[in-house]
Amino acid sequence: MANLVLASVVLGRPEHAVAAELLSFVVGGVVEVEQDAAPAWTVRLVAPGRVSTHEREALVALFGDASAGSVVRVAPGEAALGARLRELLAQAPVRARAAGYLEGTRGRLTEKGEALRADLVAIEDTIEAQVQDARVHASAGEAPSASVLPWAVLFGHAPRWAHVATTFDLDGLCRVVDDLAVGDG
Repeated sequence: MANLVLASVVLGRPEHAVAAELLSFVVGGVVEVEQDAAPAWTVRLVAPGRVSTHEREALVALFGDASAGSVVRVAPGEAALGARLRELLAQAPVRARAAGYLEGTRGRLTEKGEALRADLVAIEDTIEAQVQDARVHASAGEAPSASVLPWAVLFGHAPRWAHVATTFDLDGLCRVVDDLAVGDG
């Protein structure tokens, strides 16, 4: 898994970072998601040990706790969850600065940050090609690896293009998480 919130800081595009991070947790088997009455989901933390230190910050933001078995309701108007997610995004530049990717208060990229940005742009180009290919071959049922999905969402693609078998509305979950993380709560 990757720290997609950090990647969003380096790219300067945080609007889909939390939804992408959550999908990374879904794909990685860290969380399980159940659809409740639309538009609401129950997200259960099942394998917190599978995440890095930086990703743990996202787990704490999602759950308020990062213990196996923790549960959070994701739905519009969940004010406490929205506040935690917005705080995660607000603190992300501070953590990126501490890790040596940003300098100064204006958030300019350091040499290390520029190198990471170049790598991320290359990843974005690759993901873009895979998304386009998946759209072209959708009728044949061909799909890229599920691990591509979080990155594609980070880069602004709605997840509806992906042929990932889920028992919940993937696109709807991402929209609600995005709204909670960057909206007014």
